[in-house]
Amino acid sequence: MNIIAGNVKSLLPQPSVVALPQVVLGEADVVGPGSTASCELRTAFEQWPVHLSVLEVPASRAG
Repeated sequence: MNIIAGNVKSLLPQPSVVALPQVVLGEADVVGPGSTASCELRTAFEQWPVHLSVLEVPASRAG
């Protein structure tokens, strides 16, 4: 996932930040405060579901 995220980051306008991956067992909503999903990819690796999201945070809320 780190390799995929790094490749996605290189396509985004700068400055962009990549957060650490989050592993969730079961179902959960994983979002950053004040963010909205601008792109999502749902796939699988072997039997494990993989969900990659690009979250956009307004510049006024970015750290």
